[in-house]
Amino acid sequence: MNTFIPNFIPRIEDADLISLSRGIDLIEVKESLFRIVGLKALEWMASLLASIKAQWSKCALDLLNLVTTSFSEGSALDNLNSTLITLVPKIESPESMVHFRLLSIK
Repeated sequence: MNTFIPNFIPRIEDADLISLSRGIDLIEVKESLFRIVGLKALEWMASLLASIKAQWSKCALDLLNLVTTSFSEGSALDNLNSTLITLVPKIESPESMVHFRLLSIK
């Protein structure tokens, strides 16, 4: 029996397939990250973005590794969102929550 399947999904051109299968480079990661506008992100995200941008030279290769691994394995690293959060006193004898700051340890 011959079954006709309509062309719901258009054919991907060879040049596009080659582009999709190429590796990820550091310039591409940096351009994508730096295009994110911090003011439109959540407050904690804006702070994180500002830190990453300010320390780009120190964390660039780690971020490239994270993105490359995520794409090659099809998922983010298992412990990416694993964080230990603790309270650190700001003063000698803290008496209320405002006397502490949060510290997250990966």
